[in-house]
Amino acid sequence: MFSVKNIFLYFVLLCLGAAVMYFFIHQEVTDDKTIVVDKESLYYHSLFRYGTKHDSFNDSLGHLDGEHLDDLVADYVRDEVMFREANHRELGEKDSVIRAWLIEKMELLVHGMMLERVVMTEDEKRAHFEENKEDYFILPNYTFAHVFFDSKKHGAKHAMELAHLEREDLNQNDIGFDDASGRGDLFKYHTFYTKRNSQYVANHFGEDFVNEIDKAPISHTHWTGPYASNKGYHLIMLTARSEGRYPNYEEVADQVTQDLQTIKVARVNQIKIERLIDSYTVVIDETVRSK
Repeated sequence: MFSVKNIFLYFVLLCLGAAVMYFFIHQEVTDDKTIVVDKESLYYHSLFRYGTKHDSFNDSLGHLDGEHLDDLVADYVRDEVMFREANHRELGEKDSVIRAWLIEKMELLVHGMMLERVVMTEDEKRAHFEENKEDYFILPNYTFAHVFFDSKKHGAKHAMELAHLEREDLNQNDIGFDDASGRGDLFKYHTFYTKRNSQYVANHFGEDFVNEIDKAPISHTHWTGPYASNKGYHLIMLTARSEGRYPNYEEVADQVTQDLQTIKVARVNQIKIERLIDSYTVVIDETVRSK
């Protein structure tokens, strides 16, 4: 039989247990069911969702009206709720897609933190430019119109003959640069090329064509050719050509800054991730190396 003393003790323990359970339940709700929206959380949300950089985010946030700010907050809250609920249900435990998403999010988080901390001096930028001048070489560029004759359609020999006849007609009748459209055969890409670099032109016509127009005369009234490409023969009116050159630092300073920042962030990211890895104890099960 239970004594009064035992019943009383049982009642006290029951109440104490209920109080403890209430405390932990309440604590869990407070921690897990409270979403604090601050500037930092909105920044990392924007970084992950939209790739927004820090300076751009600060500038945009300062100019958001009430409605758009509410939309941004609602967007963040929705994502945060989905993330917490997914964690609560342990959806990422066996799901490779969610696992990859979480890894990507963590990498972006590390990247964002490092981006804010990267400092570059003017001397560093100039040194990077001097050490990597080939990366900043400005390719030759060309401005021209062309009339195309398709070797696949006519055969190479006949396409060349047609091009010769067309050249005479173009020059005798003073057909101008702007009137090239609609003449000859339909070309896969463009009729007019304005300040296009040698790599761009080579992608459309082939390297041999670029070598040929490097030697072509510049004129605003005269058609020359035919010049062979990897698709047929072309008559061209080449109105401008600039030689390739190495720019001075001031011309490419913005690009140098961006390139150096990318390099430094990647380097610091790697160090940060290695430190995170070092904070874990890695236990390799014997089955991994068993044959």
